[in-house]
Amino acid sequence: MSVPEKNDRFYNAFLKLVALAGLGIVVFSVYRLPVARLDWQFWSLIVFALILGSRIAIKIDSTRTSISIIDIFTILIFLLNGSEAAILLGALEAYLSSGRYSKKILFRLFNAGTIGLSFFVAFRIAQSIFVRPENPGAEIVSLQNLGLVAVVVFVHYLVNTGIVAFASSFRYRKSFAAVWKEHYFWMFVPFLSSGSAALISAGMIDHLGFVSFLIMLPIIGIIYFTYQSHHEKLEAVTAQAKLTETHLIEMKESEERFRAAFSNAPIGIALISNDGNWIQVNESLVKILGYGESELFARSVRDVVHQADLIEFLSEIGAVVQRKKQSFQAEMRLINRNDEVIWTQTSVSLLNDSQNSRLICQVQDISARRRAEEKLRHDAFFDSLTDLANRNYFMERLDEALERARSGEEFAVVFVDLDRFKLINDTVGHTIGDRVLIGVANRLRNCLPKFSTLARFGNDEFWVLLEKPGDRERVHELVDEIQNQMSLVFGIFGQEITVTASIGIVFSDSGHLTGEDVLRDADNALHLAKKRGRHCSVVFDDTMRAAALHQNRLEKDLYRALERRELYLVYQPIVSIGGDQKIGFEALIRWKHPELGVVSPAEFIPLAEENGLIVEIGAFVLDEACRQLRYWTDLFGEDFPLAVGVNVSSRQLLQTKFVAGVIQTIEKYGIAPHCLKLEITESIVVDNSDQVLSILRQFRAMGLQLSMDDFGTGYSSLSYLHRLPINSLKIDRSFVSQVTLGNDTAEIVKTILLLAKTLKLETIAEGIETADQLEFLRSHGCDYAQGFLLSKPLETAAALEFIHKFNADFNPGFSAAYEPDHSIFQN
Repeated sequence: MSVPEKNDRFYNAFLKLVALAGLGIVVFSVYRLPVARLDWQFWSLIVFALILGSRIAIKIDSTRTSISIIDIFTILIFLLNGSEAAILLGALEAYLSSGRYSKKILFRLFNAGTIGLSFFVAFRIAQSIFVRPENPGAEIVSLQNLGLVAVVVFVHYLVNTGIVAFASSFRYRKSFAAVWKEHYFWMFVPFLSSGSAALISAGMIDHLGFVSFLIMLPIIGIIYFTYQSHHEKLEAVTAQAKLTETHLIEMKESEERFRAAFSNAPIGIALISNDGNWIQVNESLVKILGYGESELFARSVRDVVHQADLIEFLSEIGAVVQRKKQSFQAEMRLINRNDEVIWTQTSVSLLNDSQNSRLICQVQDISARRRAEEKLRHDAFFDSLTDLANRNYFMERLDEALERARSGEEFAVVFVDLDRFKLINDTVGHTIGDRVLIGVANRLRNCLPKFSTLARFGNDEFWVLLEKPGDRERVHELVDEIQNQMSLVFGIFGQEITVTASIGIVFSDSGHLTGEDVLRDADNALHLAKKRGRHCSVVFDDTMRAAALHQNRLEKDLYRALERRELYLVYQPIVSIGGDQKIGFEALIRWKHPELGVVSPAEFIPLAEENGLIVEIGAFVLDEACRQLRYWTDLFGEDFPLAVGVNVSSRQLLQTKFVAGVIQTIEKYGIAPHCLKLEITESIVVDNSDQVLSILRQFRAMGLQLSMDDFGTGYSSLSYLHRLPINSLKIDRSFVSQVTLGNDTAEIVKTILLLAKTLKLETIAEGIETADQLEFLRSHGCDYAQGFLLSKPLETAAALEFIHKFNADFNPGFSAAYEPDHSIFQN
């Protein structure tokens, strides 16, 4: 066969054209690059990509090409940082990696241009079809991004392979279609794998943080090098097998060469007769089967074939003998001398010799590979700690149950979640915690009837699928038994561990379309069980579905509430009751929904805490409160004793830029730091004590006031209260409401007031609703009062009027038109 004539003139012209186009795209991408959005995670990905991108590659010998993981990094950068950054990474890495194969600048520029051009076209087309969401809470792994990546992969594959195929067709005067079909048609699968891996990696970074991606890198490396080692060994074995087959075909010309190849082959080889008897075997086959050569000849071939594979084996051998097919290849089981099952890759064909009545059988031991595959399959569907089914397996069974439910078969799903399991890990350690999980799994196994699937999704979440549950009463009896079993003490390493469980239940008559719908509703039922005090069960019903839909609507609308200026502040007065004429306000967020009216903070603040929007809302509250404080200060003067308190959530406080944001807001409005009070809860300090202490000390050094909100409501702060750099304690309304009822609450409040006085902290009582409560607090030394008795939360105009009325004596010239009524605050 003649070598195709080269056509370097058109070839070089085409390379220059592509390189020039790629250079233009690179310049355009540099100009459009959003530098301000490129954080440390981006640069970390760039470093990993440039170091590992083309070095981790699977060589494709037939095309003298390789598949690298650089496309994974490029598409990952696209998902996280935009198309311009991704194009620059792809082009730069292509240029650098090409240097290891060729020193020609034009060749390297062509490769970089090909990558830049193919990704540019792919990103543009994909983004024109799927508009990527801009809101910060958008999920990375979504149907929209799945479609986006699919289009990117498909277009990138077509353009990239098309450009390279055109170059080859120009150079060797072959048709484009022939070149592309021969060398590049099959490569769509690795392109698609790269896109899938990028989307999965982006989802991991989005949900679990960038550390999860770093953890995956060594795992990817292990998988790659394991595969590479196996690939090399497999290539060596395949090459030897081909060599052996060549020797057999040429047996007439060189019998010695055939015998050498037969005897020394690394795979088992045997000559067998048409009636299934051994004629000749090599040493490798003897080792695989464990028999001596004489022992093996005393048996027929059928004696070493596993009974489950024997019928198919004999049938295929018969087809080969009758020349209905040229050869037979299959993965089948053989039995060795110790009656152990050996998985083999077995190939049988007629030996083309003068006798024309012998079969050549090649046997490769693949037991290790099969064990690895079985372990991978097991790991893909079962939990490594408890050996229960995992989410993947459970969802397959649930989907099957849903399909049968359409024909009238019933099922039920029970979601079991251990109460406060994190406390076990935190107090006695994860080793004992894991033992508890194993014990829980075993107890659940013993509880369940037939036709049940038990799975662990992660940590302390256990799911049960009852495929033939019977009536609901039987399901409730099962749940009661589960609760009883969970309540029994676990004895582990000499320690007694007690756990309880909250349970959500869903029945198949709830109208679910998908397995995810079932899980969602079971999760909603479980959360309601948690709210009811834990250690109980809740059955999902239509009322809960309506509540869940309402919550879902609120969450979606909350993202747009800030943009639409639907959120606003009200101010509840905090007044001195200890003799000083001081006044302050607590800034409280409100939401006026255009359709639902005023939505209670008790509804939307927990949602904001869960989805992270609380950080943006908190920034709005801080800015708006400082702006209003600046207005009042301009109105009454710098010496006017007025302070505004702002509630700070844990997610907001622990933001790395929170301190800088507070400083920037104070400087923006030019307010005195001591006029701003940040209110934090006990739980923030308890959960993050060292980090929070450092942040609070920075605020105190700036002169801000700090107050502990809801003091005494569930967390014991006495052990570290003296360490906190706070100015005041707020006594929770749950105590204030009972101080005049003649129970122990009055003594608790007295103790808190005495403790605060000892630590030289001011005290604020919130939720005051009666004059008797106010008198009690004032008589026992409380400094400030807040509650509906004094005033409900006020909008800005009403708050201004309140200031006038309360402080008419502070600036008579400004407030002469108002008649203050201070009788309620006098002794």
